[in-house]
Amino acid sequence: MPTPMEKSLGHVYWRELDGLRAVCIIFTIANHTRGKYWFINGTIGVDVFFALSGFLITTLLIRERNKTGLICLPCFYIRRFFRITPLYYLTVALYFPAVWIAWRATHDPRGLHNFGSALPWLLAFCSEFRPDEAGATFGHAWTLGIEEKYYIIWPLIFGSVAAISRTKLRLIMFLPLAILWPYESMFRGYVALLCGSLLAFAVSTEGSRAHKIVMTTSTHVWFGAMSIGYLVTFVIPDHRTNLLISIPATAFIAAITLKERDVYKRLLSTPGIWQLGTLTYAIYLCHRLVGHVVEQLFDKFHLRSGLGEFAVVYFMAVAVGYGLHRSVEMPFINFGKTLSDRAKKKGTV
Repeated sequence: MPTPMEKSLGHVYWRELDGLRAVCIIFTIANHTRGKYWFINGTIGVDVFFALSGFLITTLLIRERNKTGLICLPCFYIRRFFRITPLYYLTVALYFPAVWIAWRATHDPRGLHNFGSALPWLLAFCSEFRPDEAGATFGHAWTLGIEEKYYIIWPLIFGSVAAISRTKLRLIMFLPLAILWPYESMFRGYVALLCGSLLAFAVSTEGSRAHKIVMTTSTHVWFGAMSIGYLVTFVIPDHRTNLLISIPATAFIAAITLKERDVYKRLLSTPGIWQLGTLTYAIYLCHRLVGHVVEQLFDKFHLRSGLGEFAVVYFMAVAVGYGLHRSVEMPFINFGKTLSDRAKKKGTV
């Protein structure tokens, strides 16, 4: 549901975006489940997440500036901090007993050693930089490291980016191609975030060329482009080719938010789907822990990996994610909103 801050700024709550998150997390869980089918490229889930984050955060910043005339940076950072960090650090803490139990069961010290090596990187939200010898425990935290840095840096440069010329804007857009090209994960993450952010700027003015293109082009076109990009990722096994999914995904996201009537908007806004989407962050954080438990159970009872294992992991991750969402995530989100409102009222901005 829309937050009090969003209501006060006249923000619109897009259920379809939560619906899209619900679909993306299915691919992510499938990617991390044993016995997945060859035609599943689960890595594309996070690529759509990146594009969605860039588009949504920039749109909210634009709306706040248009509504109030400025951006309350302390308020933004307070809300982001309590939205992201409490549940994240709780998940890191849960890995301590999980790794210890695994060590007791296997008597293999490598898990403990790897987790100890990875811990500084995890605590600093820098998992995307951790060395290979730190292992893969909580490996999917690399996406959160990229997003956290975006949340910190992007609002700071938001005002200057909004004021510069289109030529300079294009230079900013292509700069990461030269700097980040050797680093597959960071390249695909930051470029997708940047594309989402720039498209949010481009369509924010009604009547602009980008706005007209998004509004007049069938959403089937963007979905088709994403589908073609998905097929290409099997032909060219390089994570950077996932941008062929995330780039058209930005236009798809813009279309389903801007258009009042759209088949994809209607499907993704279906009750049950968008509500599952609100649990996505909690599910994303816990699904590997849940997956390890399910793997042990399937091995113990000699069950076959594949669709059945995926189904168990998915439904258990939803159940655990729901519990974390209600007991930890939402209370801290609401606390962050309260602190943000107080900061604004006290004139600290």
